[in-house]
Amino acid sequence: MDPVSRPRRVGRRALLLSLLSSGAAAALGRVPYGGKLRLSVPYALPGIDPHDGEEPIAALLAHAVADPLFALDARQRPYPALAAALPEATSQGTRVELRGGLRTARGRTLDARDVVFSLRRAHQKAAAGLIAPLGPFEPDRADARTLWFRAATPEQVTEALSSPLTAILPRGFSVLSPDGTGAFRAQVSRERLLLERNPNAARGPAFLDGLEVRPAADLSQALRAFEVSDADVGWLGAGLYRARPGAVGFDAGVFGWLLLATGKDAAAWGAPGVAQQLVDGLALAPLAPLGVRAVLPAARGARWGGGAASLLVAEDPHLVQIAHGIAGQLGTPAHPIRVVPTGRRELSDRRRRGSYELMLRFVRPLQPSARGRQLTLLSAVDPRLAEHPPRAPADLRDLLRTLPVGLLGELRLVGAHAPDVHGLGAWQLGDVYRTAT
Repeated sequence: MDPVSRPRRVGRRALLLSLLSSGAAAALGRVPYGGKLRLSVPYALPGIDPHDGEEPIAALLAHAVADPLFALDARQRPYPALAAALPEATSQGTRVELRGGLRTARGRTLDARDVVFSLRRAHQKAAAGLIAPLGPFEPDRADARTLWFRAATPEQVTEALSSPLTAILPRGFSVLSPDGTGAFRAQVSRERLLLERNPNAARGPAFLDGLEVRPAADLSQALRAFEVSDADVGWLGAGLYRARPGAVGFDAGVFGWLLLATGKDAAAWGAPGVAQQLVDGLALAPLAPLGVRAVLPAARGARWGGGAASLLVAEDPHLVQIAHGIAGQLGTPAHPIRVVPTGRRELSDRRRRGSYELMLRFVRPLQPSARGRQLTLLSAVDPRLAEHPPRAPADLRDLLRTLPVGLLGELRLVGAHAPDVHGLGAWQLGDVYRTAT
């Protein structure tokens, strides 16, 4: 079958909902509709920005609020999500058509102008390496649901626009009032995030009524909340002092990468390739309880020799604890390293100017493909590198020898959940449901 005419895949929520509303419900089983999920997370809650490549909360929750044009199935094959079909090659370029009747959680109708807005915004954020190679794109003047990519192939468009970092948002999107076509509608405050079922969800509304997300001061508080049943998910464990009765362990896979970056203030120790040598000198086993897993094979490394230094890190308790584990290994009495939790605005400014010695960074991989991994590293250093990438070596370590960042490892979403919660293993929050125990 020609890929352009491949039938549109139906999201699992939509399929289950259709079965539940039909005579097949009895055969399907007992998937309930309703209930809430409470999360106590060791991360700040600055809002939800699906295009932010360095925000843990975006990695955890953005997919529940907004969808990309295309998505990848379990075998990494693309299928239409908000698009009506896979991209079509024509004599005028590659044509993409949106599904009809798309509306956001707050009732905004989406058309091709919103897609243009979203892709330009994603280009300015984390997805420059995905968007720039597509060349010019524009809405069709006669059809509000059609978008044209004049210089890109259907395959290029599909690959770039199946990333969660190229999600489609309504024009005028605000991170403090997030809106999209996902399973939930979000309400943001400093004390909590509320996600409520979105009846307009493009791929079917959530089974849950909603999620309540609160920030924890540290990992201990997050674990304690789960242990005493004040939360339904335990981050990295089943309890602080003892395991919660009936807790079910889960591993929902990778939700981000951890990079160690060297800046201009490190002088000679900020040269390309040094950061990866420092990472190679770390033992990751002590960091495994924090969800850190190696990506690259072991190699001979180096210890920090650049004098007393600061290791900057975002003020997320989980990341701060990992930073302390790194500093304890890298530093020596002669060359101590001090962990400095830093506000996001200052961290971004220091990163842009290179005004730091060491920095621990969380980044969201652009795509699971080899090219996506390479673009993620290039984008983390400078989006302009990702826009016009050099011929990248096949081996990530060879690429890292040319960059002032080292790949510490992947951060996995692991822990435990309440026994009546189902579906967290894939961390597709719209598919999660609860049963009576």
